[in-house]
Amino acid sequence: MKKIFCTTFLLLLQLSLLAKEAISISVEENVELMNILARTSGFREYNMDQGGQYCIDVDKWFGQYTNHPAVAYMQQLRKDYGISYDAVASMSISLECAHGKVSLLPIEKNLLDKRWENVSLDTFLVKLNSFYNDTQFHDFYLRHMDLYNRTVDKFKKDILADFDKAWYDRFYGKKIKTTFHVIIGMTNGGGNYGPTRQLKGEQEEPFAVIGYAVNKEGEFNPAWFKPTLIHEFNHSFINCSKLDSVKTRHIGHELLNLSYRAMANQAYTNGETILNESIVRAAVILYMMQHNADKKALADEMREQIQRDFKWMPELVMALRSYERQRKQYKTLDDFVPKMFEILQNYIDKEKSRIQQALD
Repeated sequence: MKKIFCTTFLLLLQLSLLAKEAISISVEENVELMNILARTSGFREYNMDQGGQYCIDVDKWFGQYTNHPAVAYMQQLRKDYGISYDAVASMSISLECAHGKVSLLPIEKNLLDKRWENVSLDTFLVKLNSFYNDTQFHDFYLRHMDLYNRTVDKFKKDILADFDKAWYDRFYGKKIKTTFHVIIGMTNGGGNYGPTRQLKGEQEEPFAVIGYAVNKEGEFNPAWFKPTLIHEFNHSFINCSKLDSVKTRHIGHELLNLSYRAMANQAYTNGETILNESIVRAAVILYMMQHNADKKALADEMREQIQRDFKWMPELVMALRSYERQRKQYKTLDDFVPKMFEILQNYIDKEKSRIQQALD
């Protein structure tokens, strides 16, 4: 009996360790490089100044390089191609800093944010390497290694204990046998992104590049970013355009037209992004429901999304709850996407009809 107990205990311990190993937490040089270049280039989303002394250190070190050719180049990329926000994160996870230079990993380019499609990656890498070397970026990174390690350790201790990775496999109906990568972007502030990477010959890897902020005492509180972690990992499972690009563009465009100004103020100006973001936000509410969130927390989250002008959130949440009740019919969320398209199209038609009735 004792032998059986010990064997069972060891098995459970191994499973627990495997679950924890399936989520990696880190601060990465390649991500810091792109974020700091974006900050030095004046990108407002990387200048929220919520990182306390770290942001001060960044500006003190890199402030003298605001006229660097790489900075001017990044500013032009933003103007010409919209390189900003999550496009920066998408590129950052596709890079490697090693042996004194920055290289592009052997990636499947179709997963790199489409805003990079018309950018000469060779030219970009030349500019990026000049910034990396001229600013002695690696020295800056090494000098802050102790802060990075403390930040990662605190995140692991405070957040990973009850983060339910298995929920994603079950809810979406597909097991991703890969590591979930959480990268803390030390100059992200409140900016959080969910890019995906696929190295050649490998399977897709989901990432959450999340923000960093400190309180008045200069202390990092990872609990602020737990809802973000839940949100961002959903992005790795949702890409409607892969399933039906025509309908995705159509539905997304219609939703965007109903809320363009409010969405543009949140940097959402693409219909496909609006559609994917809508499903992600609805999935967060499902996660909360299935993890014992109280009624007030659920109501607050729903109101938050409606106030952000995702006015169709009640319909989407009801749709996902219907999906959960019909899992024998819909094995994966991908199988259910056509039904979600129908539900959203019905919402769009009703809204357009309601508006027209007021004008007739």
